[in-house]
Amino acid sequence: MRNNFPGLTLCVISTFILAYIAFFVDQYPETETNLLKFAAPSGQITSVRLEVLQKEGSNGPGRNQHDRNVVISEFQCAGIDGAVKFRAARADFSQSGWETQKAIDGDDGTGWAFSPQQDRPHVILFDLDNPRSFADGALSCAIVQNYARLQLERFRLSVSTNDPNGLKPELTPFAELAALPESERTPAQRKQLEEAFRHAHEPGVSLDREIVATKKELHELETAIANTPVMRELPPGKQRLTRVHNRGNFLDPGDPVSPGLPAAFGSFPAGTPTNRLGVAEWLISAENPLTARVAVNRAWARIFGIGIVETEEDFGAQGSPPTHPELLDWLACEFRETDQWSWKRLLKTIVMSATYRQSARQDPAKVEKDPRDLWLSRSPRPRLSAETIRDQALAISGLLSSKLHGPSVMPPQPEGVWRAVYSGLKWETSPGEDRHRRALYTYWRRTSPYPAMTTFDAGSGEICTVRRIRTNTPLQALVTLNDPAFFEAAGALGRRMSRAGKLWVEDSFECVLARLPKPAERERLMKLFETARREFALHPKAAGDLLKEAKVEPSANDADVAALAAWTCAANVLLNLDETLTRP
Repeated sequence: MRNNFPGLTLCVISTFILAYIAFFVDQYPETETNLLKFAAPSGQITSVRLEVLQKEGSNGPGRNQHDRNVVISEFQCAGIDGAVKFRAARADFSQSGWETQKAIDGDDGTGWAFSPQQDRPHVILFDLDNPRSFADGALSCAIVQNYARLQLERFRLSVSTNDPNGLKPELTPFAELAALPESERTPAQRKQLEEAFRHAHEPGVSLDREIVATKKELHELETAIANTPVMRELPPGKQRLTRVHNRGNFLDPGDPVSPGLPAAFGSFPAGTPTNRLGVAEWLISAENPLTARVAVNRAWARIFGIGIVETEEDFGAQGSPPTHPELLDWLACEFRETDQWSWKRLLKTIVMSATYRQSARQDPAKVEKDPRDLWLSRSPRPRLSAETIRDQALAISGLLSSKLHGPSVMPPQPEGVWRAVYSGLKWETSPGEDRHRRALYTYWRRTSPYPAMTTFDAGSGEICTVRRIRTNTPLQALVTLNDPAFFEAAGALGRRMSRAGKLWVEDSFECVLARLPKPAERERLMKLFETARREFALHPKAAGDLLKEAKVEPSANDADVAALAAWTCAANVLLNLDETLTRP
C-alpha cells in the first residue's frame, strides 16, 4: 500500500508493508506461532506495528466466540544478520497484569492481552532498541501465542522509519485518515493529522523534541520533591456517625456525638467551623493562653537550658509550677499580640534582655542559694545538644558539609555497634562529603540509634520527646575523645595547626574557643605537644596508626610525621574542653 500523503506520515511510513492473514477454517490449534517473512523498506527501521483486527460481523478480534481476548506471549523479529532487540512496547490498551512489556520479556508464560476490551480491535507498537536497516531487505517476524484458544483471527503488520517519539498506538493509520476527504473527517481525526504534520515537519519536529525534554526534566523534578501527606475532611454526606461506647464496650454503643470541645476548654471562636480548622483557630485564639505560654517556654528552655516551667512537656497539675509566672505571661502576650507569633522577634527580645546578658561567672554565695540557677542569678552555661556537639566539631575542623536536602547518610561510627535486631542490614559508611553531613541527616534506626548521639541524651525515636534530660557520664568523654567522627575532626584541626606556623596555639584557640589563650593555657598546650612529639618520634608506627585513624594523609611537605600526630593530639584536647562543649 502506498501512502499518498508523505508529508503527513507518522505511524504508517514512507514505504508501507502489509501482512494480512485471514483464517477460514472451523478448527484451531490450542497454541500457535505465526511466522512471517517479507521485504523491509530501505532506511533505518525504528518501530514495528501490530494491529489486532476483527472480521466483519465478529464481536471481537479473538477466535474463541466465548472469549474474544487474545494473548501475544512473545513478539520476535530478526534479519539475516541476527535477532532484533526491542527497548519498549506501547499499546492503545493493556489488561491489568498483561502489560505490553511482557510481550518482549523473553518469557513465553507471560504476554500482552486486552480484556475487558476484547470487543474491539487494538494496536501495539514495538520500538527497536537501535534503529537499523536489514541486509537484502529481509525481515522475519514471529507472533508466539501460547494460551489455549486465545489466538489472533486477523492481524496486520507494518514497519516505520520515523522517530518513535512521534509514533502513537492509534487504531486508524494516518495514511487511511489522510485518504479521507476533508469533509468526512471528524474533529478528532483532523486533530490527529495536525499533530502528525507537526511531528513530521519543522519547526514542529524541533519544538516537539524540546517539549519531550522539558516534560522529562519536569517529571524528574517532581519525582525528587518529597510528597507531604495531607488529611482532608470527608464530605458531610460521607462522614461516619460517632457514638460513645457505654463503659468502653464497642458492642454497646450509646448516643451519637458531634464534633466539639470539652466544656473545660471553652468553645470554638465565633464563626469557625467545628473541624480541624476550627481547632487550629481555637489553639491560637485570645481565649486560649496555653499555646503561647508553651511556645515561649520552649524558646526560653532552648536558650537558658531550662524552661520557666521546667516540665516543658507537661503544663498540667502533674508538671512543675513556673518559677516566674508573671514573666511567662508577659512573654506569651508579647509573642501573640505584639510579635504576631514571630519567633525571630521573640528570640531577639530574650537575647537582648539584661537577664540573658549576665556574666556566667559563679558567685559562691549565689550558687549556694540557687545551685540550679532557677532564679536566673547568673547566665547559664548548659551543655550543647548531641547534634550540635558533633556539628560543631566538624565545623571547627573544616569538615562539615554544607550540602542540603537528600536522603539520610551513614557517618562513621565504631565497628560492630550497629547490629539491628531482626534485620540483615549493615551500616555502610557514606563516602565523600556525605560522611561529614550535619547530624540532622544521620540515618536513624530505633532498634539501634546512632550511639554518639544517644550518649549525649538524644532520644531513641521510639516516643516523642519534648525535653531532653541532660546527664554527665564518663562515656561522654570517651565518645568525644575516641569516636571516629570526632577523631577525624581532630585530625583535620591538627592539619590546620601544622600550617599555622609559630602562632598555631593562638590560631587554634581562636578557632575553637573564639578567644586567645592565657599564658598558662599556652604553656600547657605547648608542653603537651612537645611531649607527644617526642613519644611519636620514638614510635613512628604509632604515629602512622594514629594519623590513619584520623584520616590524615601526610603530604610531601610533612617532613615530621611525629609532629603532625602530636598536633592531632593537641587538637583532640581542645575539642574536648568543657568550654568547647558548653554554651559560653
